[in-house]
Amino acid sequence: MLAAAALAGAAGPARAEMAAIDGAYGNAEGCEFFRTGRTVSDAQLLLTPSEVSSYASSCDGLTLADEAEGVLTVDGLCHEEGESGAAPTRFTISRNPDATYMVRFDDLIVWGPLGKCP
Repeated sequence: MLAAAALAGAAGPARAEMAAIDGAYGNAEGCEFFRTGRTVSDAQLLLTPSEVSSYASSCDGLTLADEAEGVLTVDGLCHEEGESGAAPTRFTISRNPDATYMVRFDDLIVWGPLGKCP
């Protein structure tokens, strides 16, 4: 289950173990980027156990803030292309019944569904 795989440690904020995310998930463009390191389109979306990224932004330093009913609430440091700093950002990651993932940001941006990369 996501709860058992995602929680680690007993003190302070738990590190997002993200073990339930067993590899890379993305759209076709995100999976191509994961496989080759080449950007083929500005539509790319990618989720891995250590980061969430798109063509123009990425979030890393993921820390689990909460888990409820299979939805992970994650805090990360997000970087936008062309900006020098990182902004603390909270978002959720949920698994769909078809084993794809959805990433939802507080500003109502939704990435997904993201399927397992071959």
